[in-house]
Amino acid sequence: MGLLQHLATFVPKQTTMEQTLKKNHRIEVVDALRGFAVMAIILVHNLEHFIFPVYPTASPTWLNVLDQGVFNSVFSLFAGKAYAIFALLFGFTFYLQSNNRKQQGKDFGYRFLWRMVLLVGFATLNAAFFPAGDVLLLFAVVSLVLFFTRNWSDKAVFVTAILFLLQPVEWYHYIAHLLNPAHQLPDLHVNEMYAEVAEYTKAGDFEAFIWGTSPWGRKPTCSGQSMPGVSSRLPACSSSGSTWGGNNGLSPRKTTCAYG
Repeated sequence: MGLLQHLATFVPKQTTMEQTLKKNHRIEVVDALRGFAVMAIILVHNLEHFIFPVYPTASPTWLNVLDQGVFNSVFSLFAGKAYAIFALLFGFTFYLQSNNRKQQGKDFGYRFLWRMVLLVGFATLNAAFFPAGDVLLLFAVVSLVLFFTRNWSDKAVFVTAILFLLQPVEWYHYIAHLLNPAHQLPDLHVNEMYAEVAEYTKAGDFEAFIWGTSPWGRKPTCSGQSMPGVSSRLPACSSSGSTWGGNNGLSPRKTTCAYG
């Protein structure tokens, strides 16, 4: 009897665990899509030597052609899609977390800002070891769009996403060039900044690398991401993800999901 009583003590714990799993379920499609996006981003950075700008000085012609073909194919298939999916799910997850807190009568906005402060800290650490390749800081900055629009209607957020998708900064430069052919895009000296990061990378001095790339590696990254309109597309995708969640994209509004 003593053994049976001892075994019986495990039954309530098992029942509680089953109830917890049923209550705090995750949306598997979202996790799968996020995993695909991260895998694709890693694959793209792998081709870039993880922003380590050291390549063979002499290679056969056929190998150069093969390298360029693989590079262009991978970027065409994965690069834009991966970043867009990641940003879309960033906004979608924000909606889930915000909606869960709202059902409890709480505002998720300021808690979200604190998480973004932590993300800035992690981005700084990431930039020290991944010079000129960190995108987390940009995510932390564009997340302010989600904060300010968290209480807007789905229609208003959708219109905001469309405005960002229209790339207003790029349209400004295009129209300015039509009116004044001498108008040029601002020179942010991105290539020069990447070259300086490359010198830190090639030197082989770990301490100088950390101190040199941590602050300096942010400049070419942020400047390079603003040139092709990434700074507009990221808030557009994040806002679209929030709208997607608000319109029951993958989760019923009355369901509590394990995303914060």
